[in-house]
Amino acid sequence: MLIFLRQGKRSLLQVCPDDVQKNIEWSVDEFFVTRKVGRTEDYFSLLPSKFHCLFVEKLILRAARSKRTDAQLVAELFASVCSKHLSSREVFEEGFRRATKHSDDIVIDHPMAPELMGLMICFSSV
Repeated sequence: MLIFLRQGKRSLLQVCPDDVQKNIEWSVDEFFVTRKVGRTEDYFSLLPSKFHCLFVEKLILRAARSKRTDAQLVAELFASVCSKHLSSREVFEEGFRRATKHSDDIVIDHPMAPELMGLMICFSSV
C-alpha cells in the first residue's frame, strides 16, 4: 500500500488517482483475507474522503459476489466506520447506489447478490 507521511501522520493525500485505485483494490483484497475490521477502518481514515464511495462500492461488489459471511463482515465494517464518523452516511448511500448499477450483471453469475446487498444495507446501520 502506498502511504505517505504528512505532519507525522500517515496519509494517502499525495497519491494520484490511479495509485489510489490500486490501493483500494489491494485494501479490499487484504480485508477479505485478514478479515480485520480495525485495519480497514485505518485505511478509511487515511483515504481521501473523495475516494470513500469508490472504496465502499468495491467492498459491496466483492461481498455481493461472495458468501453471506463476507457480506456480514462488510456490514460490520460499515457499521463501525459510521459509528466512529470516519465517513458520512451519504458516502455509503452513494457507494450502494453505484454498486446497484452493476447488480443486473452480478445476478446472472451470483443469484444471491441482491440478498447479500440487502443484508449489508440492513445490518450495517447505514
